Amino acid sequence: MRIGYFVVLAFLWASPGRADTGFLDRKVMLNGQTYAYQVYVPADYTSAKAWPVIVNLHGNGSQGTDALLPTVRGVADEIRQHRDRFPVIAVMPQCEMGKRWLYPDMEELVMKELDATVREFHVDPARIYLTGFSVVAAGS
Repeated sequence: MRIGYFVVLAFLWASPGRADTGFLDRKVMLNGQTYAYQVYVPADYTSAKAWPVIVNLHGNGSQGTDALLPTVRGVADEIRQHRDRFPVIAVMPQCEMGKRWLYPDMEELVMKELDATVREFHVDPARIYLTGFSVVAAGS
């Protein structure tokens, strides 16, 4: 009986369209360097549906390499408090220390992380949105 239970659980876990959900750690390589970032995937994610994507650029003070600082303010906090209001995939890049989003390599980084998200999840290419606050509004 127990073996049958575990076989059923394994089958359900491996079913097509199933993916990890919540705030997920991801990495990309750019110019020989590894960059960590976060992707939020809603609990009801399925590849049977095309999902909108929000790319959320953090403000000044969240630069670094931990991929966590961009998830402690703004959109990430709102998602945690009201997950039902965010039927989206959210990409949360982290700008390198000492740089800003307008640097060409940071622009390339954001695009690389977005491209990786589009490849991994079933995304609606007509519904990709960019948001941010603080220095992002000035483009600096």
